[in-house]
Formats: sequence, structure tokens, C-alpha cells
Amino acid sequence: MTGLIRLSLALRLAALLSLPLAILTAVVMERSAIMVVLIAAVMTAVRPVVLRAVKQRPPPWPGLQKLAPKFVGMVVLGGILFVAFAGISALFTEVDLESRLTLTDAAILGFWGAFAAICLAIPVKLLDGVIDTSGAGLKVGPFAISPDGTSPGDDGGEIIEGEVIGRGPRKPDGRD
Repeated sequence: MTGLIRLSLALRLAALLSLPLAILTAVVMERSAIMVVLIAAVMTAVRPVVLRAVKQRPPPWPGLQKLAPKFVGMVVLGGILFVAFAGISALFTEVDLESRLTLTDAAILGFWGAFAAICLAIPVKLLDGVIDTSGAGLKVGPFAISPDGTSPGDDGGEIIEGEVIGRGPRKPDGRD
């Protein structure tokens, strides 16, 4: 079980790093700055598509209100990374960015989009049923979780700063 979780976390980290690596690839290959917007669009679309394709019970398509802030955030982050990577690259060599989109840009978008999709799809497929079944027996005081979404409660007591209050009289022990 821990091996699956470690693999899933490593693949999710790789998927998270696909945006900066795609931007770095665009800068190293001296592609157009419009690639930042296109890479952000691809990375924003990857997660909903993967979840709909792989999960047993796929979630509904996210609305524009959920996707727009993610897209804008990725464009801003991508723009900052693009300028930083281009600035660092300009210290060592002359940077002459392409002025138009070409087939190379499509290949960069396709490769990094597929990389992010694969890195997201494998953990979702591996842990799709595991998380649902492991949560069925999880019971932590008043914060219990049941499979149907209801809260089973705390069995008649409240936990405040480590003390259980309201369960009845305390039984004497060695400290009394």
C-alpha cells in the first residue's frame, strides 16, 4: 500500500512539474512567448479530461468559474517562469524568440500535455477504489467519516484539549 502511495505522489509531483518544464523547453528551443498561454491552456484542460476518462465514477465537467482562475494563475506563473528562464538564458547566449507558431510548438504542447496526462492518470487508476474503501473504517473521535457521507458522531462525548467530557463517571485508576 505504501508503495502505491509513494508512486502516486511521485507521479503527481512529476505532473506538477510539467508546467515549468514545458516553459523551460519553450525557452530553450527559443519558441514564441504565446506558448505560455497555450501551455497554460493545455495544462488546465488535462486534469478534467483525465479524471473523466479514468475514474470509475467520473466527476462532472468543471464550469468556467472553476477553470478560469486556474488558467489565469497558470498564465501568470508561466509568464513569470518564461521571463525568468529567458533572462537566465540571455546571460549565457543570445536569445532570439520565434515570432510565429510552428509544428515544433505543437510537438512541445503534445509531449508535455501527454506527460502530464499520463502522470495524472496512473495514480488515479491505481488508487481509484483504494481510497474509497480505506475511508469506510476511518473513525477519529467527532471527525468520523462514513462511506455514505454522513457523520456517525462521537459516541456521546466531546473531546476538548485531550479530555473526554460527558461519557459518565470516571473509573478510579492508580493516580487517585
